[in-house]
Amino acid sequence: MKMSVRSLLRWFAIMLAVSLGLTQPLLTTPPKGQERTILEQARRLARKGEWQGVRKTLEPFVKKQPENLEGRKLLTEALLQLGEFSQALPHLRWLSQKLPKDPSVWSALGQVHERLGHLSEARESLRKAVHIMPDEPEFRVHLARILIALDRWDDAAHHLRWLAHRLPDLASAQYHLALYYERKGNFRKAFHHAKRTVQLSPKEPEARLTLARIALQLGDIKTAAEQVETLTKWFPLDAKLAMECAKLFAQAGETERAIKYFRRTLHLQPENSDAHRALADLYSQKGEWRKALWHVRWLARKFPNDAEIVKAEAQCYTQLRRYKDAERSLVRWSKLRPNDFEPFVHLARLYRDLGDAIKARMAYDQALARRPSVEVIAEVADLEERLGDYERAAKLYEWAQRRQPDKPLWRALRAQALMKAGQFDRANRILRFALKRFPDDPHLNALMGIWHAKRVEWVEAEQFLKRVVGRGTRDEVSKISPVYRPSSLVPFLDAVGVLVEIWLCQGKAKEVVRLCDELLRQRPSPELLIWWAQGMDELGKTKEAAQRLERSQMFARNERVVKVAARLWELANEPERAVKVWERFAEIVPDKRVKLLAFSQAAQVWERANEIPKALAILEKAHHLLDDPMLKAEKVRLMLKADAPAAALSEAEKLLAQFPREPIAANLYAEAALQLWRETAFERIAERFQTDAKLTGALLFVAARLNRFNDAQKLLNVAATNLPPNDRAIVQHWLVNEKDFASPQPPISSPAIFLERAQKAAEQNRLGEAIELCRKAIALRRDFLPAYELLLQLYQRRNDLEHAVKGFTQLANRQRDDLPLNFAAATALSLSGQHRRAITYWRRVCALTDNHPDAMLKLAESLEAIREDVQAKWVRKFVERLKRWEGLNDETD
Repeated sequence: MKMSVRSLLRWFAIMLAVSLGLTQPLLTTPPKGQERTILEQARRLARKGEWQGVRKTLEPFVKKQPENLEGRKLLTEALLQLGEFSQALPHLRWLSQKLPKDPSVWSALGQVHERLGHLSEARESLRKAVHIMPDEPEFRVHLARILIALDRWDDAAHHLRWLAHRLPDLASAQYHLALYYERKGNFRKAFHHAKRTVQLSPKEPEARLTLARIALQLGDIKTAAEQVETLTKWFPLDAKLAMECAKLFAQAGETERAIKYFRRTLHLQPENSDAHRALADLYSQKGEWRKALWHVRWLARKFPNDAEIVKAEAQCYTQLRRYKDAERSLVRWSKLRPNDFEPFVHLARLYRDLGDAIKARMAYDQALARRPSVEVIAEVADLEERLGDYERAAKLYEWAQRRQPDKPLWRALRAQALMKAGQFDRANRILRFALKRFPDDPHLNALMGIWHAKRVEWVEAEQFLKRVVGRGTRDEVSKISPVYRPSSLVPFLDAVGVLVEIWLCQGKAKEVVRLCDELLRQRPSPELLIWWAQGMDELGKTKEAAQRLERSQMFARNERVVKVAARLWELANEPERAVKVWERFAEIVPDKRVKLLAFSQAAQVWERANEIPKALAILEKAHHLLDDPMLKAEKVRLMLKADAPAAALSEAEKLLAQFPREPIAANLYAEAALQLWRETAFERIAERFQTDAKLTGALLFVAARLNRFNDAQKLLNVAATNLPPNDRAIVQHWLVNEKDFASPQPPISSPAIFLERAQKAAEQNRLGEAIELCRKAIALRRDFLPAYELLLQLYQRRNDLEHAVKGFTQLANRQRDDLPLNFAAATALSLSGQHRRAITYWRRVCALTDNHPDAMLKLAESLEAIREDVQAKWVRKFVERLKRWEGLNDETD
């Protein structure tokens, strides 16, 4: 049974083999005659250029005869001609194996690999072609091109130099050598080879563009322009070529020529968006915002959802002062990118330029909700500081500090904002911990020095400030100036100013002069020159300082220098020279308003010197220059001061006729009338009012001064019905706004009234009532410091000061930045004779009041009480300097 089954299986296998043999096509080679016929037919089709027919003819033939070399070659050629590179690749590989010594096969294989993006394989194939036939230039050109594509320029240069040496007229070798030397930065050689390329192939656009580009690198604008003009002459309708020429000039910074060729591109292709973008950028760079806006709006119509285009549109509108359109564009930009903070930042900046701080803050809030950059956070904090919200600015700087904990700038800005908010204790803690981590940071050292200076701890402040100033004198200014410089940041010069003030109070005027001289040689500035002059003034060389300020180049550029120079001449008892300083400044400056201010300052100099006629002459001179009502008002005031009420009344009448509703004019007329007519002034003005309703305001002012306000009201109410419409409107205006000029008495429940009543009660020895009145004054206004002082004096008279000392010191130590509590604690300790303890609290009061003279004098008294005469002398010198330089800007104090 087993044998029968085995024989059956053998039979089945034989039958299967026979059936397969019958169904399988014959793989036998066709006869020689048929082979020649197929190849001859393929050759005829190839000669006719019918490559698709060649392919159809040879593909089955090659499949049947894969070893047929001639058929393979023809089929490969057909596939290459048809662009079927991926299908030609296996045939070329087969041919390279069969014909390993044929350079054309390796060259074709390399070029196919290049077309397919196989650059490494292309390099190897072309290297073999060059190795087999090293004298064939075409192979080396292809290999150099592949090496350049692989960024192996030095290897390519080896072959290119060989080609240039053997075949100096080969344009492709010269062209690629020009590219090589351009990449290496050797523009002279690149220019030579590019020029040679243009000579060999004068109508090749790439060659001329390369020559123009290299010429621009060498600054040869003429050659570049000639090449571009030649190209546009030969190819006048080639928009792509015009675009390339425009890009070439734009990259070289030749804006006018770039604009010319971009416009030529748009003439040939009006819908070319790249040209519109480029022209918008170039016109923006030139400041021609109207032309830029035209192209931007074209782009906005074509790409309505492109946020960058909307941003550019908003920028153009802003520069053209079309703020409403700019606002609409920015709002549209914010809708296109709802999660981006940048449009809201630009919107906030627009509102800031328009002076709308509320809208700017709202826009900044929208930006902050979208996690902006640290610089934007600092920008918002800077706005909050300008608006006076220092606590919110400190919180924003704290946020920036958390984002960049390794940057000490944010700690410095946060501490400074807290100092401006009057939170010196918190600022001190921040600065101390920051200095432990960043001991050499100039901003932190400067702020720590200023913190000590505010508390009149000048010995400690000097140590920190010297670190900053010492770095500045060693030309390390670049380290001191931060990358981001908000307007609120304490700069290097502010640290110098505080140190100068300390030294001047300590009697170190020579050190001040030496320091300012050294800094002026490094970087001149008005502040340094002014501090130098103050140091010279302390040395008794006031005239010399004034003369140098007048000779300085900053005299014409900075009003503060002029002001200090004039003040120095006043201090030297030479008001004539001070007036000449202001008159010279008025001649130099072109702005009429500044001229007017200069003449006003000159008049004030004569007024302080009690030379009223000369002051009036100065004002008359200014009046010829500019007819300003404030000049007339100042002239009337000086006449009243010179005891010339009749002349003052005449001038005031002219001013009031010009401005019948102006309170200043009416008040001046009233003052002149009271000085001239005294008690009869009301009747005199009432009589004149019958014919001139413009005297209404003056009548009311005089009535208020003479306690006849009700009589004036009755007179005006009766007369108003019989007046013409214009005069009636003037009377109604004054009657409606009577509270602005009637000088009403303060309300009964004001702190000043309670304090006055308390003082009277204390004089009559009614101490309990006086104490109660002081408490009421404090309840009405917590920071009313005179009430605290009187209250503590009353406690002292009752011998009950001890509990006040204990209570106020405990509260002041809990709230170290509370001005009333620290003032009360310091006053209580001073009254109880505990001056050494009081000094700590007086220092806090000095810091919280920005070194007010009264607080400084209290501190000096306590210092003298504990025999700290040197420091007390310094503090009193500070107060003397404030009075000496009173009237100057805070920046020059």
